[in-house]
Parts: sequence; C-alpha cells; structure tokens
Amino acid sequence: MATIDAQQAREFLTALGPDLQWRLIKADDQHLLKGQSGPWLENPRDPGRRAVDLPLDRLDDQYSWHVRPMPLSGPYPLTMLDDATHDTIDRMTAEGLPPTAAIETSADRFQVWHRWPWPMGRDHTARLLTHLQQHYATDKGANMPGHNGRLAGTRNWKRQPEKQIDRAGYAVHLVMTSPALTRAQATAWLGRFPVPQPAVHPVTIPAGVVGQFDFDDLRYQHQLAKTVPMLSGVWAQAYAQRHDASQADMTIAIRAVSLQLDDATVASILDPLVHQAGRKAHGRDYIPRTIAKARQWTDVQAPGIWGPRFDAARQFPWLAERSRAAER
Repeated sequence: MATIDAQQAREFLTALGPDLQWRLIKADDQHLLKGQSGPWLENPRDPGRRAVDLPLDRLDDQYSWHVRPMPLSGPYPLTMLDDATHDTIDRMTAEGLPPTAAIETSADRFQVWHRWPWPMGRDHTARLLTHLQQHYATDKGANMPGHNGRLAGTRNWKRQPEKQIDRAGYAVHLVMTSPALTRAQATAWLGRFPVPQPAVHPVTIPAGVVGQFDFDDLRYQHQLAKTVPMLSGVWAQAYAQRHDASQADMTIAIRAVSLQLDDATVASILDPLVHQAGRKAHGRDYIPRTIAKARQWTDVQAPGIWGPRFDAARQFPWLAERSRAAER
C-alpha cells in the first residue's frame, strides 16, 4: 500500500504544539456508492495522542485522513479556518495574524490554523471563529470548536458529482508554518478587530408561589443564578460525548424546564445554541417541539407544576426538608 508523507504530517502537527493531542479520522472517500460520501471512521471514545505517538508512517493514502484536536470539551488553544485563499493568507499576515500552519487541500484552497497564546472556553472560541470567518470570508461551516481538519501529507479524495467536485487524490500538503501567536500579536489584532459581545438573554423568574413551588425562595434564586450561565458548557460536554447536536439541545431543554423556567426563557437559552453557524438549519417549530418533549419526559408541565415522575426533592433539596418538617 502507498503510505502518507509522515514527515510532513508530523511537521504540521508539531508546528501547532507538541503538547497537543490529536484524534485520527479515516474517510473512505474513494470508494463511493452512487456518489455518496464514504464511511467516516472516528472513535468517539479515543482521547487522542500526541503527534510523536500517532502511527503516521503506517497510514494508507488511498483514504482521506483528518485530525481532530483533543479534548473536544476544551479549553481550546487552536482555531481553524477552511476554504482560505492565497489572498486570505497574505491579508492575515499583513494584519498581524500570521498562520501558525497552513495546508493546501485543493487548488488554491487552504485550511489555516492559529495557535493562540491562551486557552479559551467553548463559547469564546465559537464567537472568535465566527468573527474570523466573517472578517476573512472563509467557510462558515467549519466553526465548531474542536473542528477536524485534513492531515498534511495525505490525499484529498473528496467527490461530490452533484456539485461537480472530484479532487481525484489531490495532494494535501503543508505550505507554511510560523511560530504560535504571541500575546502581543493576539492582543494587537483583537484590539483592531474586536470580537462582538454575545447578546444577553435575561432569565425570567416567576414571582410568588405557583403550584407546589416558591419562586421567591432565595435558595432557588441562587441555584438559578449559578446554573443557567453554565448551560452552554453543559451543551458542549453533551456534544463532545455523543457528537449529536440535537441530543445536546435536548439535554439543555431538560435541565432548563427542570429548573422551572418558562417556555420563552428556555427558548432564549436554546436559540443561540441551535443557530450556531455551521449547524444544519431547523424548522421554526424545532425549539418549541424540543421544549415540549423535555416537558413530557420530565413531567414538568409548567413552571411550578409537575407530575409524579419529576423528582422535585432531588432537584431542590429544601423541598424534602420542608416535607419532613411538615410530617413532624
């Protein structure tokens, strides 16, 4: 079998940092059935390995090989922009953001990687990626933190007849590396081109006693203030475990309705997660249907009103204390 250029692959990965771990992904893009994409072979439980430990000298170049930076749940020191051009790279360099590594994946099309001087959380990385894509007019689909990229030294067998795409084994090769971005470089660029701040979605807390629940209880309000800002991180963890965005949405919906939030507030939490750039489009009823399913599964019919399947004492321990006090 023909093997990949392991030296080029290792140089590419090492340029992004010998401390990082990568997961290898094989795509059988050359053996297509009716023009459909071939199998995507990725082990979701693989925690990844450092570049020096990957079996790069044993990979068959008859397959398309990708790498995913690990861990998926962050923190993230890398960003990757897809479908850049020579002009894009020249502009980045002129603006003080030289690529840490750039590989050509097809004729005059590049994937550009940056190693940032500080690790970033998922939400910040997602906003930065969207900002970079808009600023440099690159592919909006590759904007999930921890997104995979093609491995230098391999071949691109992508074939989509309906789009007149046939890479025919184009050599994916490393075209440049630079030192990682310094704190001064990153700070200067972000000072010139700041990342837009996210919209704030206020949480609506019902007042008084509704059904079986006292919304004015300070313990509840403290729990809400602590838990709601963490939900986007919970989404990232659920997505990293299952690689299913819809299941991650449902995880958040279940948590939110269990916290006794109303439908409008749950929708405001889900909306920026569902409409992240790069996710497939959903119908207008997707979020309401997700919330309705979450209510059905939890048995929380409305804020403060729930059926016997909802374990309220587990969610709000002081309710169990109150029940015991009443029994005495």
